[in-house]
Amino acid sequence: MKNRKKLPYVGKLLIAMGIYAAIFIALVGFGLTKFWGYIAAYENSQTQNAIDSYMAQLDTAHIQDCSAELIASIDHNVQSEEACRQAIADAVSGGISYARKLSECTDDKMVYMLMSGGKTIGKVSLRAQEKDAYGFSSWEVAEDSFDFSFLLGESASICVPQDYCVYANGSLLSRDYITKSDTPFEMLKDFYADYTLPYMVTYTVAPVLGDVQLTITDPAGNSVTPEDAANEALVLNNCTQDEITALDTFTTAYLDSYARFSTNSGQTLQENYQEILTYFEPGSALADRMTEALVALEWVNNRTTKLASATANHRIRLSDGYYLCDITYAADITRYGETTTTTESVRLIVKQTESGLKVERMINY
Repeated sequence: MKNRKKLPYVGKLLIAMGIYAAIFIALVGFGLTKFWGYIAAYENSQTQNAIDSYMAQLDTAHIQDCSAELIASIDHNVQSEEACRQAIADAVSGGISYARKLSECTDDKMVYMLMSGGKTIGKVSLRAQEKDAYGFSSWEVAEDSFDFSFLLGESASICVPQDYCVYANGSLLSRDYITKSDTPFEMLKDFYADYTLPYMVTYTVAPVLGDVQLTITDPAGNSVTPEDAANEALVLNNCTQDEITALDTFTTAYLDSYARFSTNSGQTLQENYQEILTYFEPGSALADRMTEALVALEWVNNRTTKLASATANHRIRLSDGYYLCDITYAADITRYGETTTTTESVRLIVKQTESGLKVERMINY
């Protein structure tokens, strides 16, 4: 039998070393795998990584979508949905930062406040997941929320004549926006009980994201400032030139007659009385007042009265052929050769009748 050839000692040593090296490499590889797995698990357990990952994927569209409830609460006739979303986009255009809110953090929850432009705009909560093989817990976003209510401005109100139009951010407001409809004009306040007169009305717009710009137009469509809309002289003096001429002629003649009658000028009381009656409709309340004044005026004597001036402050066309004339007049009264001048202001309701203009009401103020 042929003898086997034995490996030399060096060969055996090399084989043994190869086996040892293979085992060592396998152990090192296993150890490194475990080590890097441990490192990865440790990194995943750091909340900083989770919040940074969240911030990296956070975009404006997500923020706008999370603000849907606030956007839906806005009056879209005044501010469209697109404009609301743009207002939110503008609010975060400077970038978003975060800061941990320690008072709300626990072992399994981390809360971060989100900020932009010096304002807190929302918060995000991280939740710890179950522990892995290494005893670490990774973190995931549990929920996020946003609050842009700080963008809401104040409600906007404006008081205008009832036949004016009001626009909010360019949109015409319907009469549904009127919150008060019976504010009287100061110069008409004594006559509302008996006549159909115009009022001022108040429009109110709910807050939007930002400011509301209110603009006004008059019945002719001309742009009007809020100051002009509140100016009774500009709003109410609506007579034509022909109407102004007729009213001034009539009221000046009436006030001259009234001044002479009320002072028994020339001691011709009956003549003065008959003359002033021509300015009233027969049987009117004002005509009855003059009749009642006759007895008292009989005691007034030695006076001569002449109208010195009559200045129309306002001439207002009302409805159904009525006019309001606001007039300041002066009368020179001479008694025993001495003349004094008295000044009075009156408001007259003048009516256009078949027989011409007539005075229906008179109020001294």
